[in-house]
Amino acid sequence: MRTGQAVNDYDFSTEPSDRRPGKRCAVMRARVEKPRAFATLMQEVLADDYRGRRLRMSGWLRSDKVAGHGAIWMRIDGPDRRMLAFDNMHSRPVHGTTPWQRYDVVLDVGTDAAIIAFGLLLDGGGALWLDEPAFDIVGPDVPTTETEKPRAPQNLDFIE
Repeated sequence: MRTGQAVNDYDFSTEPSDRRPGKRCAVMRARVEKPRAFATLMQEVLADDYRGRRLRMSGWLRSDKVAGHGAIWMRIDGPDRRMLAFDNMHSRPVHGTTPWQRYDVVLDVGTDAAIIAFGLLLDGGGALWLDEPAFDIVGPDVPTTETEKPRAPQNLDFIE
């Protein structure tokens, strides 16, 4: 599924992988120099088989002139579509031009989880490739990557 705030500003395709001969990889490319917002290539699956477990989504990414934020992402939703856990690599985005590198997103799938959404995200100009995406159930020794929230209010006057 292609979705986001500016889907029409991006092209979505697959092409031969230069990492794995004979295989294909996903690619997102900005159609315009400065896209209005982000887009994502995504899927949703039922959480039934993953409830109460720690799930890792991994994949190999490479980028070309990514001006903003490139990432893999995963979100865990409850039965009412309320977000229970989320990581879009906001604190560790792919940007600029980079060679292939493996990235991981690790979240706990709560016992009340209903849906797991995941995908490839591009926010800004450039191109982003995803190769060899994978899902693994991992143990508690693998830390989650969910963005930490501060323990106390920050920037209360909203100046920064």
